[in-house]
Amino acid sequence: MIRSMKLLFMVMALAIAATFAGSAPDKKVYFMYFMRGDGPRPTDQKQLEAMQKAHIDNMVAQSKLGKLIAAGPLNDPTKERRGITVLHVDDEKQIPAMFENDPYVKHDIMRVKAAKWDVDPKLFKPAVDPNSIVEHRLVLMRRGLGMQPENDAMIREHRKFMDGLRKTHQLAVWGTVTGLDGVREVLIFTGTDTDGIMNKLKEDAYVQKALMSPEVLPLWMSKGVVGG
Repeated sequence: MIRSMKLLFMVMALAIAATFAGSAPDKKVYFMYFMRGDGPRPTDQKQLEAMQKAHIDNMVAQSKLGKLIAAGPLNDPTKERRGITVLHVDDEKQIPAMFENDPYVKHDIMRVKAAKWDVDPKLFKPAVDPNSIVEHRLVLMRRGLGMQPENDAMIREHRKFMDGLRKTHQLAVWGTVTGLDGVREVLIFTGTDTDGIMNKLKEDAYVQKALMSPEVLPLWMSKGVVGG
């Protein structure tokens, strides 16, 4: 298990190969999970190692093409979400083909689930140390049960609040997502103070009015991929 996690950490260095030079202005950013599939996991250690290598090799190849700009494993208590990638492609229809040769996906050990993420791809930086893997925090702002209608003033206040988190709680990336199982926004923090982040998010008007509910998950990525 430890060896497998170390191999997964190698994925975090993929962002160093990503390049935004010459990228088309109409490209979009997608947030993607690797979800646990129903396929049987091989028990032979050599077969597992070969699958892991092919998995990483494919991600490296997509990174060199500029299509994959960040990646990392998650510590998900449900064990359903295995890791994330951030993709920069022309269209969501391109995504399945990017992973069709990944043995984990091919054998249904993992599945891909992607959603359009409204963030600037330049927030992800390629010039990082591939040997430095550090802990981050991923926050999923889920749709809550509150019924109060949104208005322009609330939206402006929410944006101001989120911008403030960049200074106070090391928020590096924030944006809305479309079509991710009730998740409205995805945030990545370089800070790792789960309690501090959660308590601060409770001050947001959207959270107070139960329009959104935050979920905080440990995420590992290469140091410097986000947040300068």
